[in-house]
Amino acid sequence: MRLRAILAGSLLPIACATACWSQPPPPQQEPTTPQRSWGPEQATGEPDTFQAGDIVTAWATRTRDAPDEWLQLEYADAVPVAEVCIWETYNPGAVCKVTAFTQDEAEVETEVVLWEGEDPTEEAPAEFVVEAGADAVSSKIRVYLDSMAVPGWNEIDAVELVGQDGSRQWAERATASSTYAEQGRQGPTVWAPDRPVQFPPELAALLGVQVTVSLTDVPDLPELTGTVVWVDPRLRFVLLDDAAGQRVLVGSRAIVCVEPTAPENTGPGNPRSQEAGPEGLVGRDVQVRLRSDAALPGGGANPGEARVVAIGPDWGYLVLQPAGGQAMVVPWDSLLTITYRPAVEYRTIEDLTGAEPQL
Repeated sequence: MRLRAILAGSLLPIACATACWSQPPPPQQEPTTPQRSWGPEQATGEPDTFQAGDIVTAWATRTRDAPDEWLQLEYADAVPVAEVCIWETYNPGAVCKVTAFTQDEAEVETEVVLWEGEDPTEEAPAEFVVEAGADAVSSKIRVYLDSMAVPGWNEIDAVELVGQDGSRQWAERATASSTYAEQGRQGPTVWAPDRPVQFPPELAALLGVQVTVSLTDVPDLPELTGTVVWVDPRLRFVLLDDAAGQRVLVGSRAIVCVEPTAPENTGPGNPRSQEAGPEGLVGRDVQVRLRSDAALPGGGANPGEARVVAIGPDWGYLVLQPAGGQAMVVPWDSLLTITYRPAVEYRTIEDLTGAEPQL
């Protein structure tokens, strides 16, 4: 087995970090299946995740550190297996076994262990090369993870099958034991996007930048202008500080386009939040807008003004207590916006000049 480093790709410059979904660019090839963020289909084809991180273009399991996870890849041609090359892009080192599926003349399938042991990969992104320790002619490979041994999501971007004849193939189809693409869904997919929407990774380059966000499904609020203060690592939300001193959490499904309009304002009177993200919402009174087609567990209407009672694991849902109503559970992808006034701090006495007190 060998390790090869993946050359890091560069982020788009801020001037070009404009993310629009209303008119997506034409695909390079005819798509057969929509590629969901962190779905196993992200592991098909050549690698397209060239930096370490929790990035939507790699496969991730439904939950972190779960037992018995695997990713299965299918290729166009069955070949005598020489190597299996696994491109690990986040929390690497969890691969514990690689197998190949063979068929006899009666088309009875047998799973053959090619390698089993400890993955030496320590830094991502990297290519973990497994040399086949058994003879197998196969077009189907399964990669097993010991996720509990390496904390966090262990993400894989691509798996290459190398034949003893020197042929090299990328997977055409992939399935998995679980996927983060199904996070928070039980039974029928009632909260699936009605259009393919996700924040592009380059949105992180807009931290501290003033942007204009064009919204959908919010007739009285077609756009927001503010400074990006936080981007959800799983690219489901962005937090803005608007000109009125309010903080607005915007869900990805409410966004049509994000465009930078000005560089960061670092002059006097520009408060910095004490919160690194929206975790500070618990216990706050907020104004909530939900999607018009939101399907809430147990029913329920748009809460409007409410208090955030709790946040589910990995932001899977919010528990809200509307004024004069019963507590309700709101899945993250039912949210359009949450507006509230953040806690702030002023770093110098000059910052207090002309600033209104905020609690």
